[in-house]
Order: sequence, then structure tokens, then C-alpha cells
Amino acid sequence: MQFVLDQLVAALAPSNLPLNPAALKRAETTEGGSAVNGLKQWAGDVLHRRAMPQQICPGAFQVGVDLATTPGAVVYRHPLFELIQYGSATPTVHRRPLLMVPPQINKFYIFDLRPENSLFRYLVEQGFKLFCLSWRNPDVSLRDAGIDRYVQATLQGIEVVRSISRSATVGLISACAGGLTAIAAMGLLAMRRERVVAHHSLLVTAPLADNGSVLERFASRQTMQASVQWSEQRGLMEGADLARLFAWLRPNDLVWNYWVNNYLMGRHPPSLDVLHWDNDSTRLPAALQRDFVDMIDRRVFERPGTLTLAGTAIDFRKLRVDGYYVGGREDYLMPWHGVYRAARHFGERRTFVLSTSGHVQSIVRPPRLGRTEHFTRSDLPPNPQDWVSGAQKRDGSWWPHWAGWLADHSGPRVNTRAALGSAAYAPLCAAPGEYVLEA
Repeated sequence: MQFVLDQLVAALAPSNLPLNPAALKRAETTEGGSAVNGLKQWAGDVLHRRAMPQQICPGAFQVGVDLATTPGAVVYRHPLFELIQYGSATPTVHRRPLLMVPPQINKFYIFDLRPENSLFRYLVEQGFKLFCLSWRNPDVSLRDAGIDRYVQATLQGIEVVRSISRSATVGLISACAGGLTAIAAMGLLAMRRERVVAHHSLLVTAPLADNGSVLERFASRQTMQASVQWSEQRGLMEGADLARLFAWLRPNDLVWNYWVNNYLMGRHPPSLDVLHWDNDSTRLPAALQRDFVDMIDRRVFERPGTLTLAGTAIDFRKLRVDGYYVGGREDYLMPWHGVYRAARHFGERRTFVLSTSGHVQSIVRPPRLGRTEHFTRSDLPPNPQDWVSGAQKRDGSWWPHWAGWLADHSGPRVNTRAALGSAAYAPLCAAPGEYVLEA
């Protein structure tokens, strides 16, 4: 009921109605041209986008040309992912490599947008060996690929990174659904007593239940099972469907803002790299969606032995990995206090940082940005509000703070190897690879 009321209030705002004074003024100034252009855009969206306003200017960006341009190469190809190794930008690099495990529901290049916004470019410029899994956009043939297969794929990626880097251990970075996958993989490694992951950075991810997310308003057992049945009938969950849901959870920013701009003002939507990525959604295999729902429903991270992977019951209390956790102060999907709870729940030596802005923008905070800030504190008291009240406010992006933490956990610096890959894993093609281009 609250959700429905929010939609009604937003829809009936005077600024969203045809009598918007600014829209009328623009129509007069353009001699009706803006109204005609707005009507054309509305008709096109009704026909091709289920009446959802277009958020991006089509053709403004091209992956591999404008976005995802950090130099590198695909050094391994798996049925579920391509492994990208990025070239070094410094004469020396830290010995221990980093591996990004991105979300499966979107493509990896949220971490490699335009060069000035690219987290990957920043990391290689700080002297880190960097690898990334680029998940395949699945079709119906992968409908039975569940969390077990994705965990095994992640472990295979780790082994290839270790082989190429000649390193006994790696550092993981993950976010959102990729965070669930990475934690599950580390749990399986812990049960096997294989200490191959030295540290883990978890970005804007609240894997524990009851984190206060807006999505939890709809997360009854009945609605979750209905969504699973819907996907199993088709073999896949379309990312575009999930994107529409996310948009209606923030209607003023992600729906009505574009309604006014595109239809009432007759303008084209802006050219923003992060919105291009957001609209470049992928699909989820029905089995993986089912497993994610099941993991949340059964609280597998909190109840020992509830999750079974490769025939092994996982007890996440055995997970002993240093962690760096980033929450977003205005994150409506993964509220920061849920990320804070995860920081207290997993691992041993943990660092929590509170970024500004929302879910995605809390990650995309390059140091060049002005008027941004983050909060840090050395200890983790039980109450997150107590943490905030005693946290230190720092001006600027959290990226340099994280780079310092990574440097402390990534070993001494060694001379850079010019060649990518190895004798066993020769480069297959240039980054960003082929999987990221699949529709």
C-alpha cells in the first residue's frame, strides 16, 4: 500500500502534468516543436519500451570504444565467463593480484566506465595487478546453471589468476550478486581449508536478511516463489524486468524525471556513462535466480550448514578473510547499515567505510569529483548509528583510502611483466572481450 501511495503521489505532482509552466513556455518558444518531439518520443516508448521513458541517448556510447577501454586482454574463456587481465600502468606492481567478481545481473563495466570515471583504470594506475570475470549473458541453454556452477566457475577463475600471477593467494573484489557468489566461494574454500583468498572487498552489498531494503517490502515467501516460477517457465529472468522494478522504486529520479524531460520538454535524455551501463542489463539463468532467492529465504549466511556447495555443507563462521566493506549513505537497494552488519558478521579484521550517494553512485566516486566525502572509523561497535556518531568525516573520494588498504594487503611491489597471460594462458583477444558485447 505504501508503494502504491508513493506512485500516486509522484504521478500527480504538478510538474509531471502537461500544464507544467516550464513545458508550456518551451512549447511556445519552440513554436510547438518541443510538444511534437515529446509526443514522438512517448509513442516510441509505448511501442518499444512498455511505456517506460528512455533514460539514455541511444548511440551516445559504445562499449570498447568509449566505455570499458582500460587496456587488457582476455586470457581465459569459460562457458560462463571470460577472464580479463589488465595491463600495468606502473613500472612496479604489488605482488598479490586482485580479481573482480562482478554482479551477474549487469555487465562488469560499471567498474570501467569512461576513463575519468573508471575504477579499474584507477587501480592499475596505483600499481595493482588486476583481473576481472566478465560473465556471459546467458541464453536458455544455461537455464540450469545455479549457484554451484557459478561458484565453481569463480574458483576456476581464481586458479587461472594464481597461475598467471605465480601467486599463492589473491584478493577478491565483489558487489551485489557477485558478492553473494564470492562469499559462497570463500565459504567453500574455508570448508576445504584452502587459504587462497587473502582479502575481500565487498562493495554496497548487504547479504544478510532484514537489512531494511525497499525490496524487502515485496520479499514475502509467496512473491519470491512466484518470481521463481515465472523464470522457470521461461528458463531465464530478464534483466530489463528487474530494471523496471528498480526504476519504480525511485520513481521521481528514474521515471518522472525523464517523463518531464523527454515528453513535456521534448528534449533527448542526457548522455551519461553510468546510465548507459544501467540500461545494458543481462539475463539470469532460472536456476541461479532460484538459488539466490533460496539463499535469502533460508538465511544461509547466518545458519551454519544450510547452504550446500559441491556436496559440502557450508559454515560461514569458518570464514577467516580480512575484509573492506563500503556502504552508500543514500543506498535504497542495499542500505548501508545492512552492509555494516555484514562487516561485523564475516571474517576477522574488517574495515567499514561509508560513502555518499546511492547504490551505484556510491561506487563511482573518482577522486576528481568535487564536493564528495566519506566516513571512516577503526572499530565496529554493535550499533551502526553509534559507528556514525564517532566516525571521522573525510573530504573526497573513498578510493584513495581503499587503495591504501589494498596496498597494505597486497604484498611488496615487484617489477612489472610487460606481457599479459602466460605460456599456459595466452591472450585470446583484447579487452573488453566478446561476452560483454553479447545482447
